[in-house]
Amino acid sequence: MNLPRPQLLLPLLERHFVELDILWERREACLGDPVMTARDLADIERRAQRHLEGLLLGQGHALDLARPALQGEERGAATAGAFVMLDLGVAELRAELVAALAAAAPEAAHGIRIALRHRDIGDLETRLRELAAAGSPLVRACACDVLAFHRRAPVAWVRELLDAEDEEVRALAVGCLGRWGGPWSADDLRAQLAIPGAARAHRAALETSARLALPGLLEICREAAYREDEPSLEALRFLGTIGDAGEIPGLQRVVAEATAAELPGSPALGRGAAALAALGALGSPQGVPILLAALEKPLLMHAAAAAFLRITGAADVKGESVPPPPELDGEAVEFWDEHVEVDPALARRWWQEHGGRFAPAERWQAGMAVDGWPVADDSIRSRIR
Repeated sequence: MNLPRPQLLLPLLERHFVELDILWERREACLGDPVMTARDLADIERRAQRHLEGLLLGQGHALDLARPALQGEERGAATAGAFVMLDLGVAELRAELVAALAAAAPEAAHGIRIALRHRDIGDLETRLRELAAAGSPLVRACACDVLAFHRRAPVAWVRELLDAEDEEVRALAVGCLGRWGGPWSADDLRAQLAIPGAARAHRAALETSARLALPGLLEICREAAYREDEPSLEALRFLGTIGDAGEIPGLQRVVAEATAAELPGSPALGRGAAALAALGALGSPQGVPILLAALEKPLLMHAAAAAFLRITGAADVKGESVPPPPELDGEAVEFWDEHVEVDPALARRWWQEHGGRFAPAERWQAGMAVDGWPVADDSIRSRIR
């Protein structure tokens, strides 16, 4: 496919491509970050779109950057390359992109999948269904994921991928079942949670179960979270999403066990961090004293701080900021994650001054009572802005 190659500053196009890569990596990470807001997400997407528009001015030059990225091994670069291929408005390039998915390395395949989620696939559906029926488990899972994300007709054989060796393949297949409405059972959930060290698949299985209102989900989640042999950290975290204040004693016991651990990397510390994250998601003021105590423990401080901020939205409780490394510039500096811990003394003082307004029976996130707020309700939208 030959496209015009206008006279442009090629280094500028390359910069647009790198920034688009960075921003979409950031955008995907943002979806699982409890500190990020809808406004943050919209800002990232707006910046990414501007870089994409700059790239598209390069036409053939942009294509020269996109094609190698699809054959590489970097997820963000493949996402950027796929957006170029999709948005140049040429049917042959869109078909070429789907063909690239069939032969892509794992990380590049995921990058292409992400881009296809966010563009119209009407002219590509037939080919995607062909990929969903044949090829490697990863390619099949990526094709199914795109179809499910767009709520196209289900692919019946997606359940075959639940037994795949690749954890990400299983996670994608489980997510597809959630979007397609099943079939999904308690046995399916237990089977995924029984596989040790598969955090992505565990999380996908729990989210699909919640999406489909699986009977007995809370009990199964507790079983996996508190089992003696390799408990599921994702199940432990998820108790904060689907539980209520009755979960606090169990989570407190896990944090206490972590507090007694002395070595970094201890399994008890991992469980403690997960329990603290659960307390943050739970949003109960009754859990805040546990978080304040954990802030005093260096090995648990970061997890406790994130949970405290998630519940309270407290301002002016952080210590000194750490500046970005000198090698960062441009967009990378603007999105630098400053490593700033919450100061325990400031947090305690803030809670003493403001904790009285947090009704114990309510659920709190970012300092707002969220009980009974459906996501689609206009009241929450107006208060988030």
